[in-house]
Amino acid sequence: MKHQLKLTAILMCILSGPIMAKDIEISCDQDDYQNPHVLAQAPSGAKRIKPHTLQVNWQAGKHLFKDKPPFDEPLSGRAWHYCTFNPQTGQHLILAEDEGMFSGELLNERTGKILAAGKSVRVTPDLSLYFSSQQPSGFDGEEWKIFNAEGKVLWQGLSVVEDNHSITAEYNKPHWNNANKLQALHSCTINNPLLKTTLVTLEKIKNSYQWLPQIKCPRS
Repeated sequence: MKHQLKLTAILMCILSGPIMAKDIEISCDQDDYQNPHVLAQAPSGAKRIKPHTLQVNWQAGKHLFKDKPPFDEPLSGRAWHYCTFNPQTGQHLILAEDEGMFSGELLNERTGKILAAGKSVRVTPDLSLYFSSQQPSGFDGEEWKIFNAEGKVLWQGLSVVEDNHSITAEYNKPHWNNANKLQALHSCTINNPLLKTTLVTLEKIKNSYQWLPQIKCPRS
């Protein structure tokens, strides 16, 4: 009986295949950034020491994120908001509303180092790369970037494809696969009532990046 149970367990492992490591998502999805529960996520503390100054503490210090005037005017100035802390990466995500651009920065809890990011971040399971998205006000798509662990931009692009000022395709649900390659769901927006999606992978070809497989969408 014991041999049968052992054999069954082995077969289940073989049939289920290798365990896929999930990438790590860090995003600004709160409705109320002033909620005390949001600031309470910071392990070393975070608070507004002035109406337009956000203080986020890290293990050996603190960082001040100061808003820039004009205050409380749409698409003007700069406003900082604390989003969340991710224990897997040891990073705080701080949202920046800067002249109509919704972006962000990562603050390392251990070192205090700040890295450019976006309003949403996805990190590879081995923490060697991260992806960010930022949203320009009034733009139908997002600006996407890939960084290495030191914050150097390796690739940047858009979540939409334009042809003659018309959006012919869009990319959704970006994520990292186990090979540390960015993937997304591609869909044509014109003459595609069912919005059929295709899984595409961002591949480095020589010195540039391409989404593969390449998909030709109809024009308007």
